[in-house]
Amino acid sequence: MKVVVLDDEELALENLIECVEKCKPDAEIVGFQYAEDVLDYLETNTCDCAFLDIEMSGLNGVNLAKILKEKNRNINI
Repeated sequence: MKVVVLDDEELALENLIECVEKCKPDAEIVGFQYAEDVLDYLETNTCDCAFLDIEMSGLNGVNLAKILKEKNRNINI
């Protein structure tokens, strides 16, 4: 399982990655601090699940979720 984790606060990102690792130790987890970097990554990669920070400057988690669902209806957010 491939998981994308997004949070603009570094400590929150690290904590979320750690939580996902505990819940799903065999998952491939990729962390990002900017929504645009998630979009760039998904141009050449796939993911099954995304944990997204809602309140962010620029492209926020809600808008990113809409874009991700348009690209992959089966993604879990």
